[in-house]
Amino acid sequence: MSKNLPAQRELTLPRYDGRRSLRDDMDIMALPFFASEKGPAIRYMRAQINTAKDSAWVEIKGNDDGIATMWDKRVLIHIRTMIDEAIRRGETPKATVTFAPYDFFKAIGSGTGQTEYRNFEKSLDRLQGTTVKSSIDTEEVRGRHGRSWIQSYDFVESKTTRGTRRSGVRVTLSDWLFSKWMEEGKTLAVPPQYFKIRSGIEMRIYEICRKFVGNQDFPIRMNLALFHERLNASRGRTLDVKYAIGRIAKKGGILGYGIEVEEHRKRTRSDRVMVRMWKIKSAPRARLID
Repeated sequence: MSKNLPAQRELTLPRYDGRRSLRDDMDIMALPFFASEKGPAIRYMRAQINTAKDSAWVEIKGNDDGIATMWDKRVLIHIRTMIDEAIRRGETPKATVTFAPYDFFKAIGSGTGQTEYRNFEKSLDRLQGTTVKSSIDTEEVRGRHGRSWIQSYDFVESKTTRGTRRSGVRVTLSDWLFSKWMEEGKTLAVPPQYFKIRSGIEMRIYEICRKFVGNQDFPIRMNLALFHERLNASRGRTLDVKYAIGRIAKKGGILGYGIEVEEHRKRTRSDRVMVRMWKIKSAPRARLID
């Protein structure tokens, strides 16, 4: 959708200069908020985490276009990073932001052709059409009410000698997401190579390693059933998750992290099979994570 909108209170995001890593939200990295498959469209997903140290859940619903995917999430990562950059410059954050899609493409290292612009608009549609319910609340927004990632979006048009063209996009974040970003400020740096990963499952595996291992000097162990639930709400076969981990192990890790499924007997229950994750060149001892 495209409109010439009247002036309103908003924040024009600074350009990404490439000198800082894009940053992702720690809580959102811990749970499967986004579909890890591009198609067919997934319209519902729920994950429930119950351990001795943690209790959390997330429920995601989508429309005919499906729920927002890992590739759509990149738009939010860009917006979050640039809002933080604007705050660092002394600007006042606002839930409505304006930026050039071209700047987003350059930030994630993608092309800038018509295909990218069409996919960008589809991402905005899914982000707006996805309903999120979660145990992750904020001081301002609480309860089990559904929230979208973004409340609305419009392309900003400008007139040129050749006619009208789109010069930017205006996005209004949901109250819940904006409140969360302003309240917590908990982010982790994401390397540029993350945006080159073509597999949504591998993107999620990296995020789990990044969230739970981070910069610690010792490996982390998590049982496979819990890992699968955090990965994609236990969608698909546990065996496929093991295969995905095996592929990464054969490549020597993923973006600075090693991961493997520890040896176990055949037919061992997935909650007794352990996944080991570590920062490459870390110490040999391991800590169990619930």
